[in-house]
Amino acid sequence: GQVHRHGVWYYFPVLLALKWTVGTLALLGLALWVYTRGRIRKPREIFFLVLPAVCYFAIAVAGPLNLGVRHILPLFPFVFALAGAAIAWLVRCRRGWAWVMGILLLAHAVESLHAFPNYLPFGNLLWGGSSNTYRYFTDSAVDWGQQLVRVKEWTDRRNVKECAFAYYAAPFLLPSDYGIPCRLLPTPDTSWEMQIDVPPVVHGPILISLGDLNGWENGTRERNPYRTFLDRKPDEMIANGVAVYYGDFAIPAAASMAHRSRAYASLGGDRRLALAEAETAVALVPDGFDENRALADARAAVGDKAGARAALEIAAAAAARMEPSARDFWQLQIDKKLAGVTP
Repeated sequence: GQVHRHGVWYYFPVLLALKWTVGTLALLGLALWVYTRGRIRKPREIFFLVLPAVCYFAIAVAGPLNLGVRHILPLFPFVFALAGAAIAWLVRCRRGWAWVMGILLLAHAVESLHAFPNYLPFGNLLWGGSSNTYRYFTDSAVDWGQQLVRVKEWTDRRNVKECAFAYYAAPFLLPSDYGIPCRLLPTPDTSWEMQIDVPPVVHGPILISLGDLNGWENGTRERNPYRTFLDRKPDEMIANGVAVYYGDFAIPAAASMAHRSRAYASLGGDRRLALAEAETAVALVPDGFDENRALADARAAVGDKAGARAALEIAAAAAARMEPSARDFWQLQIDKKLAGVTP
């Protein structure tokens, strides 16, 4: 349920426990049992495979990049070669092990085929399957904007003519490119290219890419404009990568994004316009972190230090609600701003 602003050492070990099938994990467990008992006396060959695997994995665990299993794919050949040697030794020792290995390999194949064709968000059955991967991981472990063909099929099948879509790969790739009849909702990435105005009530169905639903690009759940949807079970899931919610929804945190963007764009010119836009954003989300930070900057720009300080104090209260890594970062930024508007 937490978003980590930076990488954590246990990311890749936990990710492998989810991304490898149950059959694969069982085979690797048996292989580890064989090696720990010292049954295979091939020290040079084992060293040749273990050393690069351990070195690469250690570098990955120590690094700050927690961006999906693709970053440790070089590990796989070494691990599977070691596992193959252990399995071969077991089968040579007792033919009955061949049945066990066959069952585990069959389990691997069945679980893999069951995930077809949506392999990117795969999660094994021990973690609740692919539909629950987004509860633990994000970005390329779940969602890389790969679902538009399936979304188009979904809208056609259900004869959906109107919808709203917070799409992870926008604005670089748009749902309209695939003929999907959804209006675009703002995301952290669209904010760089366009300002999307959100009405007071958004008429569903609302589609949200799981990368945006998790809000990982914001570094904390507190800054996620779609965080209210996290506490609601999706009505449907498309390709285990897009959550669907039926109904009409007010999404004030998403609506405030365009106003905040216009406020910052106007700071260097029309400061009164910047202040008006920031005030509109705060009216939508009175206790919002980004909204009050924008208001503080706008008030400071027009010389209202007392007003800026009041907005920063509300932002500081929002920062205190963040996960520890984000809280430490943003509290430092807020303290610097407070120092600039304190008599």
